Amino acid sequence: MRRMRKGRVLLILLAVAATTLAAGGSWRWWQHTSSAEYRLRRGQEALRAGDSAGAERFAVRLEVAGHSDHAHLLRGEAALYRGDLNRAIGEYNQIRDRGDVLVEASALYGRWFLLDFHRPAEAERFLQFVVSRQPAHIDAHRGLATIYYDQRAWAAAVVHLSAWGDADPQDGRPYRFMGLIYRELDQPKVAIPAYREALQRQLKPVVAEEVRRELAECLTAQSHYQEALDLLEECRGAERIPALLGRRAECLWGLGHASEARALLDRARSQAPENADLLRLRAQIHLADNEPGKASGLLEQVVRAHPRDHSSRYQLAQAYEALGRTQDAAEQRQLLRQTQEKLERLTSLVREAGDKPWDAALRRAAAELCSELDRHDLAALWLKAARSCPPAPGSK
Repeated sequence: MRRMRKGRVLLILLAVAATTLAAGGSWRWWQHTSSAEYRLRRGQEALRAGDSAGAERFAVRLEVAGHSDHAHLLRGEAALYRGDLNRAIGEYNQIRDRGDVLVEASALYGRWFLLDFHRPAEAERFLQFVVSRQPAHIDAHRGLATIYYDQRAWAAAVVHLSAWGDADPQDGRPYRFMGLIYRELDQPKVAIPAYREALQRQLKPVVAEEVRRELAECLTAQSHYQEALDLLEECRGAERIPALLGRRAECLWGLGHASEARALLDRARSQAPENADLLRLRAQIHLADNEPGKASGLLEQVVRAHPRDHSSRYQLAQAYEALGRTQDAAEQRQLLRQTQEKLERLTSLVREAGDKPWDAALRRAAAELCSELDRHDLAALWLKAARSCPPAPGSK
């Protein structure tokens, strides 16, 4: 009876195989492809489990079965795990497939070079190849957006952030980063829709909180005071954090609620008496109330601590004019012009650096200008971008 059952099973299997072959030989193709994919994935699982010997056994099986490209991909990944870049690149260069295998290898190498080896210029080349073959590859666009964002190449970063956002309609992060870029470029009008879109998507709670604050700042800059106020109501700490109290005061002032704005701003200043933004806003209100003496005292305090604060110098010149101190006003305008000239040079450098993401000299020049403008936080970011640039040809 058992022999008869085994015989029937064998006959059924043979019949299925015969039918498949008669249909065009697709059985052999499926077996060939699936076995390569299966062994590759098993080898990768072994690598991630720390079993390099097991991964090599699967690489040998792939090679013996005629899947040499898959074997090179697996051995290249093993070399990446070991930190053996020469061997990894050697394996990559032996891949003859120009399709999915090479795309997968390029995405893999791009991720390793970016995140593990901190060599973004090399990662860029791998990831650019991936998106040239698979334009909707989310991880590649995410990696390229990260590279260009860190290199402060804003236009290229926005291109890949937009593609990332299109490919993953749930993720709010690409639009949050777009908002940050436009905000830093002092383009609040363009930043607003990016921030709004980010809040319509999925964000971690702490990131969503940051986005609400950044959007409120941009809305205030564009005189959308009521929308900014409504948004600030959703922010944690809106009743106690000085910066948020000051933002609310600015919105109330813009809406004509002068007494509320003054009270709220004075409350914020009692908690942060040296905050430049709060001092500048209170001085602006003093000027509007025809109190230039009070305004000048606050603005002098700001420019002593922040000599390159051009907004405060502009208001201080106005206060001195109102007080009849024309010579002092002229001196402030001269200092203001010097700062504005540096800002114009920085804007030009930022634009040029955006077109040349691997030009270290431009980034060092931008860092130097930021330091001269007392923007040491930005100077540090530009220097970091300069250090990420590969050495120029012929340099030691």
